[in-house]
Amino acid sequence: MRFIHAIESELSESGYTLVLAITGFDQNNELRRANELIHMGAECLILSGAAHKPELLERIKAAGIPVLFSSVHESSDKAIPAIGYDNQQLAYSAAE
Repeated sequence: MRFIHAIESELSESGYTLVLAITGFDQNNELRRANELIHMGAECLILSGAAHKPELLERIKAAGIPVLFSSVHESSDKAIPAIGYDNQQLAYSAAE
């Protein structure tokens, strides 16, 4: 919840509104909901994780809007930035 609050707070300071679409990690539902948001005029999408249907990424690219992966340290698509944590480094630190 802190993560969502931080995003909403930063966006609000820049004059944007956060709209959430909970998809239950169902990629078909995610594609449908993203299409709805793009149709409504979304100016950016933040996608949780890095596993998404290729059609979704193609649709976002065609719409010309920025996209960001959250909750991952590195993006599987180097053209898409990611913010998150490095599970491998965290596990290493915990083992130390």
